[in-house]
This record gives sequence, structure tokens and C-alpha cells, in this order.
Amino acid sequence: MTYHPEAATIFGGAVVLVVFFILFTIAVTVINYVALFKIITKAGYSGAWIIIPLLPPIGYFITLLSSGLLASSALNNGLNGNSSGVDWGGLVGLWVLDGIIGLVVWVFFLIFAFSDWPVRRQAAGHRGGQPGSRDSGVVF
Repeated sequence: MTYHPEAATIFGGAVVLVVFFILFTIAVTVINYVALFKIITKAGYSGAWIIIPLLPPIGYFITLLSSGLLASSALNNGLNGNSSGVDWGGLVGLWVLDGIIGLVVWVFFLIFAFSDWPVRRQAAGHRGGQPGSRDSGVVF
């Protein structure tokens, strides 16, 4: 087998690129969730509502981890001559749960979008008008 130093250089560059991409993705995700937290609290809601948009990434991570473990188990069973199958029903259940979580997040998105925000109710109460009316003083 012949050693090719250019292959090691290309591989090293690819590793650096992948690590940079992962760190960049984590940084952007953290910044987005901090901004989302600020928006939620400025609207007058509790900061605990940040949990709702965190559910899909957590669910997807659990499903990805579970599918990797099940695939690894199936591969090991096949290599060891064990013909007992892997129960993929649990993974299908996780996929369904991921879909339900996505639906719940969408419903809460609609609730936040079309409900009267606490900060608007408070502003309307101070000004004596109804939320959204011309005399409420709330500017969109």
C-alpha cells in the first residue's frame, strides 16, 4: 500500500471544514434561540414558552440516535448469525411522535400569531382603548 500525502491533506481539510460547519451551525442555532427567547419575553409571555420550539430538534435527535442504535443492533445480529429480528415498531412510534411534535409547534405558532399578546393588553389597559383599535396607541 502506497502512502499518498496529498490524500491526508485533503482529508484533513475536509475534517476542518466539517468541524467548522458544525460549530457554525451550533452558533447560529444558539443565537436564533436567544433571539426567539427575547421575542417571546418582549411579547409579554413567560420565557418558559421557549421549550415549545426546542421540542422538534430534541425529538429528531432522539429518533436519529434510536435509529442508529437499532441499525447497529441489526448489523451485529446479522454478523453474529443471530436471525432474531429487530423490533422497528418503536422507531416508527418515534417518527409518529416527531410528526405530532411538529404539529403541536405549528399550532402554538398559530396561537401566538393570532392571539392578543399580554404586552398589547397591558398597553391598551394603560391607554384606555381596546387592543388593536385606533385609540389604543399600539403601533404595528
